[in-house]
Amino acid sequence: MRASSYLFAAGVVAAGVCAAWPFRQAQRLPSRPPGTVIALDLGLRGQDVTLEPSPPGAASPAVGLDEAALTERPDFQPASLSIPRPDLAKLAPAPEMPLAFAGGAESAPQPWPGAAARPQPRNYRLRDGDTLEWIAERFLGSRERAGELFAANQDVLARPDLLPVGTTIKLPPREY
Repeated sequence: MRASSYLFAAGVVAAGVCAAWPFRQAQRLPSRPPGTVIALDLGLRGQDVTLEPSPPGAASPAVGLDEAALTERPDFQPASLSIPRPDLAKLAPAPEMPLAFAGGAESAPQPWPGAAARPQPRNYRLRDGDTLEWIAERFLGSRERAGELFAANQDVLARPDLLPVGTTIKLPPREY
């Protein structure tokens, strides 16, 4: 039994050597005496240029360049010559910021005349793990408003602790 396990191990090693033989690479080491240091040339291969900061108050190298001098080159096409710039006075003003980003209803102007003073209720579809307290805190700003949320949805909710997944409930407006 012992001889057969040694023979098996030798067969595995021989198979590994035979499988690795085609992938071997010959070592090509340079012939130099041991202890020799190879010097690396890390110098610049051009004219040495010393960069110095310009003195305070010195004129910029771009002073004196103008568009007329640049347009003398035949390959130069500035953006101002090829693309007309829009007249900013003709653009429409930006839309009003939503109340949610304005910091409260008292600081934000009404987006249009005749808008309702109180926003309409929103809908929310119940998901697995939702509770009335979590929904009230997330959408109404306080966990204490869970009772108000249940009262607004008694037509679809039988109990405040039983929330059927997929049921759509109405969210009362958030008080600021």
